Amino acid sequence: MGIGLEFFFGPNNPIKFICGKCKDVASPPVSYPCSFSHMFCYDCVSNRSTCPIDNQPCGGSPLVDTTGFHYYNLTLRCPRKCDKWSGRLSDLADHLRVCPNNDMGVCKWGGSKCNVKRTDLAQHEQTCIFAVVPCSWSSVGCQYQDARYNGEKHATDPKVLSQHLSLAYDGLTAERNNLATRVDQLEAELAKATRTIALMEMEQKAALTSAGKANNAVLEEMTKLVERVSMLERVERPPPPSFAYQPSSSSSSPSPMMMPPSPSPPSSPRGDAQDGPISIFTSAPSPGASVWSS
Repeated sequence: MGIGLEFFFGPNNPIKFICGKCKDVASPPVSYPCSFSHMFCYDCVSNRSTCPIDNQPCGGSPLVDTTGFHYYNLTLRCPRKCDKWSGRLSDLADHLRVCPNNDMGVCKWGGSKCNVKRTDLAQHEQTCIFAVVPCSWSSVGCQYQDARYNGEKHATDPKVLSQHLSLAYDGLTAERNNLATRVDQLEAELAKATRTIALMEMEQKAALTSAGKANNAVLEEMTKLVERVSMLERVERPPPPSFAYQPSSSSSSPSPMMMPPSPSPPSSPRGDAQDGPISIFTSAPSPGASVWSS
């Protein structure tokens, strides 16, 4: 849907920008590659595969904006009839953002070229033909960027396609080399880890052997100590000295092991003084006789 001729004024004549289908000033203006004189609104021909005027096939080629400088210098009044603005067509998008009568959204890519409602603006901007997008082969290194409607032509050009395939081959070759290098690194790390594990196992085995020997030595020493203690406990100790009297083999009278001390002599009944101690024995006791017998 274009912009009506009644909104335009000034010295520049918009008649050469008339859409060949809706007969309004094309908005946004596009043309088929069959003839640059056949201009249309994008919405009027976006779903066609042939030119509406000469019916020549488009061959899937994108629509191309061919309006140039003169189109955007056209002067007009607000197409939403707010009576508060008039100016160049290139400034229409800025006015429509604040126009009180505008229920249409202003695309950030196509501006006034895009005729879209506010409610559909977000979805429209994701697929707008004027949106600048990278090449579909950008993942393999193509740096091309252009409006979406020109991107398909770039991607399907035979020369460009050959370059894309070359970039893809180079990218795959580089990726293969990187993977081979990474495999070598992983194999080297695996070999190092294997050697480290083997060394740790050897050290662990040596430590277990040393611990076993030390344990056996401790057990052997404990066994010797236990045997020595047991032997010492079996040794007979001499009995302690005793003052008890043992019976003699030749007499039933006890035989003293040790002579008791001599008793003090009794005092004389008469109280007479004695020259020395008086023995109570009249004669020496015979061997084996009790020293206490009368």
